[in-house]
Amino acid sequence: MMVLFVVVTCKEAHLQVFSVIDQVGPSLGVHLSREKSLMYVPSDEDVSTNVLPPEIPVTQDGFILGAPVGSDSFCQSFALKQVSKVKSSIWLLSKLEDCHIEFAVLRSCLLLPKLMFLLHSCPTSVIDDAIVACDVVLRSAVSELVSTHMCVWSWLKATLPVTLGGLGIHLAPSHAPAALIASVSQSALLVTQLLGQDPPPLPFLGFAVSFFFHCWSV
Repeated sequence: MMVLFVVVTCKEAHLQVFSVIDQVGPSLGVHLSREKSLMYVPSDEDVSTNVLPPEIPVTQDGFILGAPVGSDSFCQSFALKQVSKVKSSIWLLSKLEDCHIEFAVLRSCLLLPKLMFLLHSCPTSVIDDAIVACDVVLRSAVSELVSTHMCVWSWLKATLPVTLGGLGIHLAPSHAPAALIASVSQSALLVTQLLGQDPPPLPFLGFAVSFFFHCWSV
């Protein structure tokens, strides 16, 4: 049984997808579970409902491999919910009753590590509120651990590497752009191959970034 996530860009394209599945699938023992599938239609795409398979749910906001896809407000809302979930976990650290262990878990397992996939898959301009909220939560948690308010200067020193006398805390605003560019540059070649386009030139870092934002705006 196969579950399909379809991104509709034109009527002909998505009809071809279903045609291929219906023709080739049964011979391979593959059958589409239409009720469990999902069809994503961009908000600015004019696709008549009478050409869409009635059994397949249609949405303008959804997820691809865990990454939010849709309007900016939808992606921002999802990102803020993720920060809120991690925040709830952070406040449970006190139950460990060991400041060193609490800090190690906070720095290496919570917050930024939990949101890294989101930073790899969403433009920073879309989830900027969540990125700022991430650092606010982190700073508050560290202040709670050291039992004192951390001024701007103290916080900056805390973000330095341990070898330079800092705490090795990673800030989301500092890592988000690099995470996005790294993800795009590594996947641009595969995406162009899937779309049947010419491979990007090397070095193609600039192409990767522009290509990502082009795909995001489609």
